[in-house]
Amino acid sequence: MPNEHLLLSGVTDAYYRHVRDTGYLAIDGLQASDVVAVETNPTTVDWAGCFALVNISDQWDAAVQPYRTIVIMQDNRVFKLKNSPASILRILHQQGRPHYDAMLRQVMEPVLGIHRNVAYVASDLCLLPVDQEAASNHSWVNCNRQR
Repeated sequence: MPNEHLLLSGVTDAYYRHVRDTGYLAIDGLQASDVVAVETNPTTVDWAGCFALVNISDQWDAAVQPYRTIVIMQDNRVFKLKNSPASILRILHQQGRPHYDAMLRQVMEPVLGIHRNVAYVASDLCLLPVDQEAASNHSWVNCNRQR
């Protein structure tokens, strides 16, 4: 169903029309070529407003396509980064956010038998892995919406 009210910034006109016409943005088909906005310094991003980290590491080619992650923000901004999703999680950890995913692993593994695909929880983010691992990375969706 077409969605005339969905506004996206940072994507090509063709991709914007596709999203508007279908009524949704599917992260599994998102390509680096669909995104025109580039963020060069991930340490300055307000990660509390992150909706999704889309792993495109399998599309990476240093000479042709140097980007490894597409970020979708809750305010509908979309941009790409050269950093992998895993390196973005390390940046979040280095920023000193309270970090709970190791604790979740310690609790969940013995009790529930869950040892893979555990949420990454840091401060106001609760990122859940949403796809199969590709190039040692996952895509992640923030299940903690800003209020």
